[in-house]
Parts: sequence; C-alpha cells; structure tokens
Amino acid sequence: MPLPDIRAGAVETPPARASFSLPERIALLLIGVAPAAFLPRALDRFVFPKLAAVATAAALAALCPRRGRLPRSVVLLVAAGSVLLAISALASASPVGALVGRSPRYEGVFVLPVYVAAAVAGAWLLGPTRRRGAVPWWLRVLAVVAVAVALEAVLEAFGLRPLPTDVARPGSLLGNASDEGALGVLLLGPFLAVSSRVRDPWCVIGALASALAVVLSASRGALVGALVVLVVLVALGSSRRTRLMLAAAAVLLVAAAFSVPATRDRVLDTSPLAGSTVSGRTLLWDETLHLVAHHLLIGVGPSGYLDAIPAEHNRVWQVEVGPSNPPDSPHNWLLQAAADGGIPLAGLAIALAAVVMWRGRRAVSGQPSPAEDAAFAGMWAALAGYGIALAFAFTSPGVTPLAAFFGGALVALPPRSAEGAGVVRWREGRVRGDRVGRIATAAILAALAVLLAMAALAEIPLRSAVVDTATGRYQAARHEFAIAEALRPWDGELEATAGHAFVVAAEQDVAANLPAGTGPPAIQAIEAAVPAVARELSDYPDSLQALEDAAALAELTHSPGRAATLLARAQALSPLDPDVLYSRGVVAASLDQLSVAVALLHQSATLSPTDPAPWQELADVYAEQGKTALSAGAARHARQLASTSG
Repeated sequence: MPLPDIRAGAVETPPARASFSLPERIALLLIGVAPAAFLPRALDRFVFPKLAAVATAAALAALCPRRGRLPRSVVLLVAAGSVLLAISALASASPVGALVGRSPRYEGVFVLPVYVAAAVAGAWLLGPTRRRGAVPWWLRVLAVVAVAVALEAVLEAFGLRPLPTDVARPGSLLGNASDEGALGVLLLGPFLAVSSRVRDPWCVIGALASALAVVLSASRGALVGALVVLVVLVALGSSRRTRLMLAAAAVLLVAAAFSVPATRDRVLDTSPLAGSTVSGRTLLWDETLHLVAHHLLIGVGPSGYLDAIPAEHNRVWQVEVGPSNPPDSPHNWLLQAAADGGIPLAGLAIALAAVVMWRGRRAVSGQPSPAEDAAFAGMWAALAGYGIALAFAFTSPGVTPLAAFFGGALVALPPRSAEGAGVVRWREGRVRGDRVGRIATAAILAALAVLLAMAALAEIPLRSAVVDTATGRYQAARHEFAIAEALRPWDGELEATAGHAFVVAAEQDVAANLPAGTGPPAIQAIEAAVPAVARELSDYPDSLQALEDAAALAELTHSPGRAATLLARAQALSPLDPDVLYSRGVVAASLDQLSVAVALLHQSATLSPTDPAPWQELADVYAEQGKTALSAGAARHARQLASTSG
C-alpha cells in the first residue's frame, strides 16, 4: 500500500511541480546532515565540520533552479545588522578577533555568512515553486539524523562514550547538551505536525527520536521550547482529533522528562549542578544588562563578550560561580545581540524575528498538499520553540543554520518570473538570466566551504599538539601547532591555545623540582611559550587568559616586575577575580611586598572559599613575616580545604 499524501499528495500535485534534481537532493541532504557532522580525532570535533557541510550545501543550492527568494524586508534587516556588527567589531578592543570570530563558536566573517547562506538556501530550495517530492525527501533525511542523534544520546545516558569526552552532559553528535536539546526542538515541530495529520512512518520515528533527544539533553530551555512547539501546533490544529493527539504528546513528553533521573533532577533543581546553573544564569543576565548599559550604542563587538563581561562580575558571582569556566555568551539571544551590537542590533534582531514569524504564519496553509501544509506549520512552530530555547542558550553552528534554513523556507516569495529568475535548466544545459552572479555566488560559497574544511582539519594536529605538550614532547608540539596555524592562519585562538598550553607545561615542570631556566624540559617549554604568548597578548590585549599567561611566563623567566604590571592590568579588567588576586599575591610576595601579598591573598581566599591555594600561600608569607601562629593556622585551614575537596 503506498504511503499517504506526504509522498503523492492527497491533493493532486500540479504538473509544474516535476521531480526535483540531483543537485537539489544533495544540497538538501547536506543541510539535513550538517547538525550531525563531526570529525574524529580532532580537538573540537563539531564546529567546523558542520559549517563546512552547510557552506557546501549553499554553494550547490546557488547553482540550482530558484524555487523562491527572500523578501526585501528580511534582506534589508540582515544587511543593516551586518553593518552594525562590522562597526562594532572595528571599534572593539580586538578588531581582528571580533571580525574573524573566536573559539568556540567563531561567529565572525567566516561563520555568520554561513548562517545567512542557510536562510537563502531555504528560500532557493524549498520556496513556493519547489518541485514535487522535495519536502518529504528532506524530512526523511532529517528523520535519519534525529535517530542518529537520539541513539548517541541513549548510549551517553547509560554512561557509554562512543565519542570520548569528560563532559558531564556530552550533547550527542552536537557536542553540547543545550545544542542537542535545541536540535530536538527544531526537528520535533515538522515531524509532529505531519505525524498528527498523516501516518507516515518516517515522521513518526523522527518525532520519537526528536523527543528523546530533548528529554535526554536535560536542557530545561529545550524542554520549555518543545512544549511551546506542542502548544503552537495545538493552536494550529485543524481537527479535534489532531489537537487531542498533540495534547497527549505533550503529556508524554513531560512524563518522559520526569522518568529520566538526570533530567528530572535538573527540572526539579535537585541535581548537584542544577541550582548553581540557575543562579549563575540569572546572575549572568543581570551582569549582562549592566554591560549593555555601559555600551548602549555599539556593544562590545562580536566575540567581545568573553573579555568584557569579567568587569561586571560581582562578589556573588565570584563566590557562587567563579572564574574557572568564563562565559562567552549571556545565554539569551536578545541579550547576546545587545551585547554584540548594542540596543540598535537588539532592535534589529527583534524586528527580524517578528518579520520571520509574521510572514512564516502565511506559509502554514495553501501549500500544494495537506502534508506540506503540516510540514510548514511544524517548521513555524519549531522556530517559535527554538526562540524560547534560545532564551536560555546561545546561537551555535550546530543548530543555527538549520533554524535559518527553516526561516528562509517559511518566508520565501515566488521567484520574479513564473519559471524563476535566472533559472539554470539542468536537463537542457542552458543558463538564463543572472548566470555570472549565480556562478560567482557559488564560487564564493565553495571557497568558504574549502576554508572551513581546512579549519576543521586543523583541529587534528591541534589535538596532537595539546597532547604532546602535556606529555613533554615540546618539539613535536611546536611542529603540530605550526601545521594547525598553516591550515587556519586567520585564527588567533590557535596561538592562544599554544601559549597557554606551553605556559602550563612549563609551570608543571618547575613544580616538579625543575628550576626555571635550568631543567631541560622547562627550558623547552619556556622557549616555545615566548613567541606564542607574545602573539596571544598582541591579538587579545584585553583577554584575562592572555594577561595571566604572559604574567606566568614573566615569573618563569625571573621578571616579577613585569608579572606584577600584567596582573595589575588583569585586575583592572576583572577587579574581583580570585585567580588574578591570588597570582598578584604570589608575585607581591616574591617582590618582598609581604603586607600587600597578605591583603591580596586574603581577598582571594574570601572570594574563593573552597580553594586551599590562597591559604597555603598565606602560610608561607606569614612564615616569612615571622608570624608562626598565623602561619600554622593558615596551613591547617589549607589542609582542611584540600581534604574536603579531595
């Protein structure tokens, strides 16, 4: 028995909607599988492979017949936002880093165009004049991806790690649990919408897998987003039976969330990390509002948040959260836009979201078949849910391109002519209209795809370099860092990674009773660190890590005065950072400024109450001052903290 109307259409398909071409199939395939793409044996396996897949799909879509186009309002809003971001980047403390983007999301000139290209490809491939079979075929691709992500998530839920990681919530094939949940929200919309109207097994399986990914991600934002998807679909339901099915799905989703211990604990705020993440998130939002208030017009520039937000961290943040995992985003899409480009960019982001949702609402009916009506209604609901999920998370290469593709498909207008402006006729081999522009666009996107593929390959020698540095093979590490930089010459983060790795290795060698400048391993690490740290500090002059690396290197090379100057700059950027205060105390002690050292170490200990290091250093300083009782008390407290943390 043939499948229902998602294949052939309950309403007869117009003859003009002939089967779509092989290039279109490949482009849709790449867009669909991009969220699951990863590169084995890489340091970061997830970011650049996904971006390269999307850029390749967009390049191929540029050569395909135009099935639609983006509305002028969307184009103008995106263009205005791009100009604002460029101005903000050029005015930031690290213009090059802001323009090219920084780890881990690299949202600069190489990544943001991929997001835009994904939206354009959505209009080109799934616009109003798309060919018969495009939507159902693409949904099957997405169903396979959903199953792959869900299977990996299930294995991780049972403690298995097919993709080795030490992260508590690995995030399946996305590498991040929030991204895993957000992808589940996006996929859940079209699968549920079609399944509620058509008994298509692919969509039923996809819906189950997507819901499983949401639940196993233990992402509270994704769970709320999934419920929003269901609420929207219930509101759009065309029959009582459909609405009842969707309401039952909502109940099952909640029940599933409470049946998985890790998810239940996070939802109920009873897991060890749940409370800290909730309080940390609210603190971060409050501090981001202060940051935005200080940079109302142009923000701090793309990728500038990481270096700018430490100045806003208050005492509560340092005590409850601490500096060990510095945030590179406020975990809220609106605050992210406001921080990057000020209030004007936040206004453009709101306007763009409103235009997409308003225009997209008109696409949920009037499609060539009831199943396609359902699919577009599901994409519209998915974007609503994704927007809610992003109120608690951040944009990323794993999910944002797919959301942009949905948006492009939803808002697409018909081509400028009945056949489509500048259509490439694959069968006849004739090109009409804007041939040069089409080929140029494809060439630019293909070049971007190659650049992103090279960036992905750079992660393989980068991983080897980090491993070799940690094991003392410094010459091999320098060679591998050089290979990574040759593959990704635009990325200053590679130099920052190298500098930090070599400094940490040198400190460990010195701690192993190899005096700096005398032990051969320490000498090699220091020699490797000097040029890397110099470039790191030049590229990111306001980076706390760069300043701390340079200060540590200055100490290793017997330049405590320079170390003190660098750490003073670091404290000016983050006045209450306990790690910076501790380092300043150690340097002050080495300069025989013992009273200053005591004050700094006490402040560090107050802001980091579970860390034994400040108390141990205080014991040494008190001993130098001849304060035996205070030294003994500080040493005893350090031992107590060490035993508690151990």
